[in-house]
Amino acid sequence: MDSPVRGHRPSRAWADLDWNRDVVEQGIYGRSDAIYEPAIVYADGAGYKTDTGKFEFYTEKMLPFGEEVPSWLPPAEDPREGELAKKYPLAYIQYHDRLNVHTQHILIPELEVVQNEPLLQMNPKDARERGLSHGDIVRVFNDRGDMKLRVFLTEGIVPGTVATQSGWTPDHFIEGCYQNLTRMAINDAEESYSMTNSAFYDNLVEVEKA
Repeated sequence: MDSPVRGHRPSRAWADLDWNRDVVEQGIYGRSDAIYEPAIVYADGAGYKTDTGKFEFYTEKMLPFGEEVPSWLPPAEDPREGELAKKYPLAYIQYHDRLNVHTQHILIPELEVVQNEPLLQMNPKDARERGLSHGDIVRVFNDRGDMKLRVFLTEGIVPGTVATQSGWTPDHFIEGCYQNLTRMAINDAEESYSMTNSAFYDNLVEVEKA
C-alpha cells in the first residue's frame, strides 16, 4: 500500500489504511485490531462514588468551600485587573489537540507533516502590538520562567490569549519549556474530592521577539 503521506513509510498502526476508502469516502479510519466493544459506565450497578451514589449537581460536603454547586470563579491570575495583569497582559493556556494524546503520537512521521514543533498561537492584533510576524521566534515569559518557540498567527484565538498544544516534551522547544511558566498552588476544595492539579489554563505571560 502506498503511504498517504509522500516520502513516509506507513507504520504497522496504519498498515490496513486504504486512503480512498477510509479518508476520502468514509472520512474516518479505525484500526482493524482495535477494541470497539461498548463501555457502559457503572454497568455493575455500583453507582457514582458520591455520598448519595448518584450524579450530583449539589454536593453537601463541598458546602464549607462555597462550591456545593458548580460555579465560576475568577482565575487566580486574572488578565482583566491587578498589577500582575499590567506586567503580564496575556493569558496563556495549554490545550489538547486532535493530533496527539499527551505525548503519544507526537513522533509519528505521518503527523509530523502537519506539525513537527510546538507553536505559540497568537491573534494578529496582539502580534501587531508587539511587532511580531507569522513564524517569528518569540520568548514567552513571566516571573516563573520562560521558553522560546515559533509564533503562529491566527484569527482562531481571541485577543489577549496565547496557546500551545500540549504533549511536547522539553527537547522540542528552541529553549525552555511551557511548564516553566505554569504553577501549582494547593487548592483546599480540589484536595477534598481529589487532588490539586497544575494550572494549565490560569497563567499570565508576556511575549517578545527573541
